[in-house]
Amino acid sequence: MPFASPICHFPVSKVLYPFSLSSFAKLTSFAHGFFVILSPEHDTSIRNNAGNLTIITQLEPALRANDTVTLYLDDEPIAVGQQTSFPLFHVDRGTHTIHASVSDKTGTSLITSAPVTFHLLRVSILRKPQNNTPSN
Repeated sequence: MPFASPICHFPVSKVLYPFSLSSFAKLTSFAHGFFVILSPEHDTSIRNNAGNLTIITQLEPALRANDTVTLYLDDEPIAVGQQTSFPLFHVDRGTHTIHASVSDKTGTSLITSAPVTFHLLRVSILRKPQNNTPSN
Protein backbone atom coordinates (compact mmCIF):
# COMPACT_ATOMS: atom_id res chain seq x y z
CA MET A 1 0.00 0.00 0.00
CA PRO A 2 1.88 3.11 -1.16
CA PHE A 3 1.85 6.24 0.93
CA ALA A 4 0.62 9.30 -0.98
CA SER A 5 1.94 12.71 -0.03
CA PRO A 6 -0.27 15.78 -0.39
CA ILE A 7 0.59 17.93 -3.37
CA CYS A 8 1.52 21.54 -2.65
CA HIS A 9 0.67 23.95 -5.48
CA PHE A 10 2.41 26.91 -3.85
CA PRO A 11 6.16 27.46 -3.74
CA VAL A 12 7.35 26.99 -0.18
CA SER A 13 8.92 30.44 -0.18
CA LYS A 14 5.43 31.96 -0.75
CA VAL A 15 3.81 30.20 2.23
CA LEU A 16 3.58 32.39 5.30
CA TYR A 17 3.73 30.69 8.67
CA PRO A 18 2.40 32.49 11.78
CA PHE A 19 5.11 30.68 13.78
CA SER A 20 8.54 29.28 13.16
CA LEU A 21 8.77 25.67 12.01
CA SER A 22 11.08 24.78 14.90
CA SER A 23 8.52 25.98 17.47
CA PHE A 24 5.81 24.06 15.62
CA ALA A 25 7.88 20.87 15.84
CA LYS A 26 8.18 21.34 19.61
CA LEU A 27 4.43 21.85 20.02
CA THR A 28 3.21 18.90 18.00
CA SER A 29 3.57 15.30 19.04
CA PHE A 30 5.09 12.79 16.68
CA ALA A 31 2.52 10.72 14.83
CA HIS A 32 2.86 7.83 12.43
CA GLY A 33 0.81 7.98 9.26
CA PHE A 34 0.29 4.23 8.83
CA PHE A 35 1.63 0.87 9.94
CA VAL A 36 0.84 -2.31 8.02
CA ILE A 37 1.98 -5.91 7.80
CA LEU A 38 3.00 -6.54 4.19
CA SER A 39 3.90 -10.20 4.51
CA PRO A 40 2.33 -12.59 5.02
CA GLU A 41 -0.88 -11.38 3.45
CA HIS A 42 -4.13 -11.87 5.36
CA ASP A 43 -5.57 -15.41 5.19
CA THR A 44 -2.49 -16.81 3.40
CA SER A 45 -1.48 -20.45 3.67
CA ILE A 46 2.26 -20.93 4.13
CA ARG A 47 3.87 -24.34 3.68
CA ASN A 48 7.13 -24.63 5.59
CA ASN A 49 7.91 -27.89 7.38
CA ALA A 50 10.46 -26.20 9.64
CA GLY A 51 7.87 -23.59 10.70
CA ASN A 52 10.00 -20.66 9.53
CA LEU A 53 8.67 -17.43 8.00
CA THR A 54 9.47 -13.74 7.88
CA ILE A 55 7.08 -11.00 8.94
CA ILE A 56 7.55 -7.78 6.95
CA THR A 57 5.98 -4.52 8.10
CA GLN A 58 5.88 -1.02 6.62
CA LEU A 59 5.78 2.14 8.70
CA GLU A 60 5.45 5.75 7.57
CA PRO A 61 7.19 7.86 8.69
CA ALA A 62 10.18 5.79 9.80
CA LEU A 63 10.93 4.98 13.43
CA ARG A 64 12.55 7.62 15.60
CA ALA A 65 15.76 6.77 17.46
CA ASN A 66 14.00 5.64 20.68
CA ASP A 67 10.92 4.00 19.15
CA THR A 68 10.55 0.21 19.11
CA VAL A 69 8.39 -2.26 17.22
CA THR A 70 6.83 -5.15 19.14
CA LEU A 71 5.59 -8.13 17.14
CA TYR A 72 2.77 -10.24 18.59
CA LEU A 73 1.93 -13.81 17.61
CA ASP A 74 -1.46 -14.95 18.89
CA ASP A 75 -1.53 -11.91 21.23
CA GLU A 76 1.81 -12.83 22.86
CA PRO A 77 4.81 -10.52 22.32
CA ILE A 78 7.51 -12.53 20.54
CA ALA A 79 9.97 -9.92 19.23
CA VAL A 80 11.00 -6.36 20.03
CA GLY A 81 13.37 -4.20 18.02
CA GLN A 82 13.91 -1.30 15.71
CA GLN A 83 13.63 -3.31 12.52
CA THR A 84 10.58 -3.70 10.30
CA SER A 85 11.31 -7.30 9.31
CA PHE A 86 11.14 -10.19 11.80
CA PRO A 87 12.26 -13.76 11.03
CA LEU A 88 10.30 -16.37 12.98
CA PHE A 89 11.51 -19.92 13.57
CA HIS A 90 9.76 -23.17 14.59
CA VAL A 91 6.23 -21.74 14.58
CA ASP A 92 3.67 -24.46 15.29
CA ARG A 93 1.44 -25.54 12.46
CA GLY A 94 -2.08 -24.15 12.39
CA THR A 95 -3.84 -20.81 12.15
CA HIS A 96 -2.13 -17.82 13.76
CA THR A 97 -2.80 -14.11 14.09
CA ILE A 98 -0.04 -11.50 14.10
CA HIS A 99 -0.02 -7.78 14.72
CA ALA A 100 2.64 -5.24 15.63
CA SER A 101 2.79 -1.99 17.54
CA VAL A 102 5.19 0.93 17.75
CA SER A 103 6.02 2.33 21.19
CA ASP A 104 8.05 5.33 22.28
CA LYS A 105 10.85 5.26 24.87
CA THR A 106 8.33 5.46 27.75
CA GLY A 107 6.45 2.41 26.46
CA THR A 108 3.44 4.39 25.23
CA SER A 109 1.91 2.75 22.15
CA LEU A 110 1.96 5.15 19.18
CA ILE A 111 0.35 3.03 16.48
CA THR A 112 -0.76 -0.59 16.01
CA SER A 113 -1.12 -2.54 12.77
CA ALA A 114 -4.28 -4.35 11.81
CA PRO A 115 -4.17 -8.05 12.69
CA VAL A 116 -3.23 -10.52 9.96
CA THR A 117 -4.23 -14.18 10.04
CA PHE A 118 -2.13 -16.84 8.31
CA HIS A 119 -2.19 -20.62 8.18
CA LEU A 120 1.09 -22.49 8.62
CA LEU A 121 1.12 -25.91 7.00
CA ARG A 122 3.64 -28.44 8.30
CA VAL A 123 3.80 -32.19 7.93
CA SER A 124 2.34 -33.80 11.01
CA ILE A 125 4.43 -36.35 12.88
CA LEU A 126 1.12 -38.01 13.76
CA ARG A 127 0.46 -38.82 10.12
CA LYS A 128 -0.43 -42.50 9.63
CA PRO A 129 1.77 -44.44 7.21
CA GLN A 130 0.03 -45.31 3.98
CA ASN A 131 -0.59 -48.95 3.22
CA ASN A 132 0.95 -49.57 -0.22
CA THR A 133 0.04 -53.26 -0.42
CA PRO A 134 -2.76 -54.15 -2.81
CA SER A 135 -5.90 -55.52 -1.20
CA ASN A 136 -7.47 -58.76 -2.52
